[in-house]
Amino acid sequence: MTDTTITPAPATANAADISGPDAAQKRLKNLSHRDFGTSAARQAAAIAWAGAEVGAELRDNTAALNTVNAALATIAGAATRQAEAAERAAAAAERNARFAQVQTMLAFYNTPTQMLPDGVAEQFKEQLGITSAPRRPVAAPVTPASTAPAVASSQHDEFS
Repeated sequence: MTDTTITPAPATANAADISGPDAAQKRLKNLSHRDFGTSAARQAAAIAWAGAEVGAELRDNTAALNTVNAALATIAGAATRQAEAAERAAAAAERNARFAQVQTMLAFYNTPTQMLPDGVAEQFKEQLGITSAPRRPVAAPVTPASTAPAVASSQHDEFS
């Protein structure tokens, strides 16, 4: 048996809160002791300090991961709020676009045809998505005095 004593851990507020470097220093001190090979107490202490070192590193890593987790949770919450705001903005943009189309159609139909150059009215109709429905041919009343044949229009614009 040896007469050397094992140095106790440094006094801290909580013995479980020993730092990894402190535990490593104690483990290395026990490993490098001249009686390590013959002292079961030194060997047990080295193993215990290795466990304390691993525990301290795990505690530090867990604290760091908790911090990262909190930051990621904050980022996820912000991303969720941003996605919800984007959905509301898209819905508002869709309503705004429909309202603008209705306003444009009203302006178009309130503009006299003679104020628009040739072909512009058709371009407006195309851009606004206004299609002309085919007109049903209407039979002209037959009168003996009528000499001109009735002409049926193939295009119908419900607003003309």
